[in-house]
Amino acid sequence: MREFDVPIDDLVIDPSKNCRGAVGDVSELAATLAAQGPLHRVTVRRRPDGRWDLIAGFRRAAALRLLGWTAIPALEWEGNETERAVVNLRENLDRRDLTSFEVARACHRLATEHGLSTNQIAARTGLSTRHVANCRRAMTKLDTDSPVVEVRTTADVKVSLIGLSAEILRERA
Repeated sequence: MREFDVPIDDLVIDPSKNCRGAVGDVSELAATLAAQGPLHRVTVRRRPDGRWDLIAGFRRAAALRLLGWTAIPALEWEGNETERAVVNLRENLDRRDLTSFEVARACHRLATEHGLSTNQIAARTGLSTRHVANCRRAMTKLDTDSPVVEVRTTADVKVSLIGLSAEILRERA
């Protein structure tokens, strides 16, 4: 993998490729980056048109853009769409707590859009098989518009999606 500075205008940033969806408020992260600079590079993949798909580091890229940076430290990565989705989820699990809904949605997408089994998702992300299975079950119930979904996993993790919360309503809008 090659390290380089990617021109920010050459980045193709597709929020649907981020397991978080939208990056949200990055002002606090921007303040930290302004004071300390980025500690980690964003991960990018070359597109056929010569531009770069952002694979991981959506919040960092948004914060650096907010600060007016014209190029950002990047790591070139080669891989298919399934591995891209796994890398994005791993990056977010390692860097900042995802909501239960974001983890469940990402696991569901790895299964439905990329054909990974529960065991494959668990092995590639470091999540327990039980947690992945419960996330998939919760999202399957949401896909059927079930009004109440509550799935409990290990003691440290609880996926509780009751009714159509504001987060789910935004996702479906």
